[in-house]
Amino acid sequence: MRNKSEFRLAVALFAVGALIVPAVSQAHKKTYGATITAAAQNKNQVEGKLASTPRCLAQRSVGLFSSTGALEASVRTDATGGFKIQFKDLAPGTHSVTVKPRRITKNRRHRHICRSATTSIVVS
Repeated sequence: MRNKSEFRLAVALFAVGALIVPAVSQAHKKTYGATITAAAQNKNQVEGKLASTPRCLAQRSVGLFSSTGALEASVRTDATGGFKIQFKDLAPGTHSVTVKPRRITKNRRHRHICRSATTSIVVS
């Protein structure tokens, strides 16, 4: 009888192991692309929109950088990916508008990442 119970235990452990292994092996990394458009409305405001999957639109950090790379101003996107950056007298020249990447999952086994995006604007 002891051999039968050992056999049953071995079969049960094998079955449980077979269920666990596929779950562990399904960890993955998924990235979502993004594009950003922006335009200087005047020397005091830049408006733009982030385009991506809906999960990646709201509350993204957007920065306005000078041609030297210095941060001029930053804001967060609204629920649809729109943003307005307001400031006083932006210097003429080429500036960049960048949205930072963001990890949108809390699970250590799964990495879902919203990618960054950059565009240039010219202020005259």
